[in-house]
Amino acid sequence: MNHTLYRQLLHRVLLSMLSVSILTGAITLIYQIQQLESYIKSVATTSSHHQMKSFIEQYREACIDQNTMQPKISLQHTGFVLVNILDTNKNLLFSKSTNDYAQISKEINAIDHHIAYDDSGSDIKLIHNHIENRFYVQMITPALLINEQQGYIKVLYRVSDEESQKAYMDILLNVLLAIATVVILFTMLFPIILFLNRRLLQRTQSLSDANLQIMAVLGAAISKRDNETNSHNYRVTLYALAMGEALGLNDTQMAALLKGSFLHDVGKIGISDNILLKPDSLSDEEYTQMKKHVLYEQEIIAQSPWLSDASDVLTYHHEKYDGTGYMKGLKGEEIPLNARIFAIVDVFDALTSSRPYKEAYSYEKSIEILKEKSGTHFDPKLLTLFIKISKDIYAEIVGKKMRNGYCKKYCLIRNVIYRHYTSKYLDIFYATLLLWKTFYKQSAHSTMRPDLKYLDL
Repeated sequence: MNHTLYRQLLHRVLLSMLSVSILTGAITLIYQIQQLESYIKSVATTSSHHQMKSFIEQYREACIDQNTMQPKISLQHTGFVLVNILDTNKNLLFSKSTNDYAQISKEINAIDHHIAYDDSGSDIKLIHNHIENRFYVQMITPALLINEQQGYIKVLYRVSDEESQKAYMDILLNVLLAIATVVILFTMLFPIILFLNRRLLQRTQSLSDANLQIMAVLGAAISKRDNETNSHNYRVTLYALAMGEALGLNDTQMAALLKGSFLHDVGKIGISDNILLKPDSLSDEEYTQMKKHVLYEQEIIAQSPWLSDASDVLTYHHEKYDGTGYMKGLKGEEIPLNARIFAIVDVFDALTSSRPYKEAYSYEKSIEILKEKSGTHFDPKLLTLFIKISKDIYAEIVGKKMRNGYCKKYCLIRNVIYRHYTSKYLDIFYATLLLWKTFYKQSAHSTMRPDLKYLDL
């Protein structure tokens, strides 16, 4: 069981790690993309700064040299597609562009990016050509021209593929770093989680043991009054679980059905022996007293929240489908589903079991009696389902002779529980084991009566 729990824990930790990694990676990616503009600007500024100073120097030299009509500024292999020298009023003094500048300008304008000045000193604008997935950086910065004249240099710089790839690689590396950090963190935390989970399991097991002991004590108490209760409890529980399987009940409903089935007679501990063990028919007054065991069951389990889900079976399994049962006279689907299930299997086991004052009825005769009560005592749909599945179960529980009856019933219930319950419900398996060990110490003889008067037989 521990290995199963640890595997489940590992799967959940891995799933959590995957989810957090994806979330962290996505957040990092969004943040890095938002920072891409600043990054590209920074790379372009750094790469072009020296060349821009060179352009200014060449312009100064050309202005000083009277024989030079135009500065010999070359843009080849520089990454620049436009260089403009402007005066203080930003009037054009000199311009140099590449052959493809007109086409580049046209493409940029077509995607609503405009090359414009900013009057507030230095300005850097990132322009992205979505068609070619290429970045351009427009820069305009103050420059000192000849004779201490203040002017500006305006450039359009084409970011190289290498610089773009570097930006993308930095984004990828930052995303991978964020994901790796999450993975390392979870890897370091898993042993701690495992240790804390182991301690939690130990404490949970201690709590479960305490709860299971409640069922064991209650079962042992009634078995002191009636030694047949042990076998009866197991048989009706197996029948009830088989019904639950066929109906597709969820784990919570199955757990409640199992607890209720085991403890359905616990209230009879409050019934006096002269009624409980009477081999003859009960008088009306005695029968009234016998019905009070339902109230006693409610009082007994009321002190244990863990047993509260058994209340449906304990409180309502003597109700009848037509509303003539007790304690509240519920009818039809007003009766809880688990109680309607258990009413059928409880009566079936009473009919097919032998007592000192009656022989066990055959399977066929018992089924005929149940059919007679369809729609009055029992839910017709549930009874139809029980009849469909009961023969094989009856043969398995009663027909097979095994050397050790304990092993047979123990294994049958264990198989049902393992098919349907996750680890959080395996405490019910320990409950069955603990209860059986308690009950098995008693002899198999009994004089306690089932509620035959209740069957109207």
